[in-house]
Amino acid sequence: MKNIISILWCPFGKKIEILASNRLRINMLHLALKFVKFKNVNSYLFNDDFIKKSKINKVDVIILHQKTKKKFFKNLNRIKRKIVIYDIFDYKDKDEDVKKMILSVDIITVCNDYIKNRINEKYPDKYCYVVEDCIDYYPKKILPPTIHDNCLSWFGSSQLFKNIRWQIKYAAKKKYKINIISSFPNSRLRKFSYKNNCNFIEWNFLNFIQKLRLSSVSLLCHSLPKKQNQKEFLTKSNNRLITAISHGIPCIVSGSNEYAKILKKFNLNYAIVDNIEELGSVLKYLKEYKNRQKYLEDIQPYLWKKYNRIVIAEKLLDILKYHL
Repeated sequence: MKNIISILWCPFGKKIEILASNRLRINMLHLALKFVKFKNVNSYLFNDDFIKKSKINKVDVIILHQKTKKKFFKNLNRIKRKIVIYDIFDYKDKDEDVKKMILSVDIITVCNDYIKNRINEKYPDKYCYVVEDCIDYYPKKILPPTIHDNCLSWFGSSQLFKNIRWQIKYAAKKKYKINIISSFPNSRLRKFSYKNNCNFIEWNFLNFIQKLRLSSVSLLCHSLPKKQNQKEFLTKSNNRLITAISHGIPCIVSGSNEYAKILKKFNLNYAIVDNIEELGSVLKYLKEYKNRQKYLEDIQPYLWKKYNRIVIAEKLLDILKYHL
């Protein structure tokens, strides 16, 4: 292997910071490799600027976003490369576009073990590796708990909101203040927020952490508790959990194997809820600042050590070094 590795990252569309998969799976790692401490890497982002100005016609590795179509892939033929990686973050067995891309590339990277196992079963001749999502929003350090004892938050896409409504309805009845942070909200979500005295905050990349830290605890889920073992939910990553906790916000979770897996590792099982009784108990417990401190004291250092963007970038580099 030569001393310098050149990588070309291909995001989906132009919304690099707005689209979470672009930000988490491409841009954060690209910037970590380009500007932090990796002097043996040349990292490039395939965007309008690259197309207009770059004279580069050869790289070691091309990394493609999951939504890349085979037609776009062909547009990269002018660039010579040794390895093409296809990054998958939301796998579905019957997605024909994904299937075509998997068969066209050298290596697949995925966000969790469940997807890796599915890929290995269906494509046993393909190399597949888990490259986890890193802690989002470019943190410089872990943060302490907040002092907003009576305020909760939920954040995510409006499509997932239906699975958290039972928790929010209960918390609203118990007079908790609730901040709902979401982008592209539908009218149903807005109506629900108004009806249940929730404070709706439109998601903005630049101030999200500031808005999140107006609460003391986040309510998170992927599915309703009884549906968490369905395939569509097993492909989800843990990124919202690790991001909230790293920024000082303990999480109460339901309907998510990936979230539960991390909490169980630190004996935080009490924060995994399946019904209103369990939810009420943990809300009462986490209302105390000292209990939120206790929740965070062991899990935060672990998450920082395992999921900060430098660590994830190093993991990816190890994979590349093995194959080059």
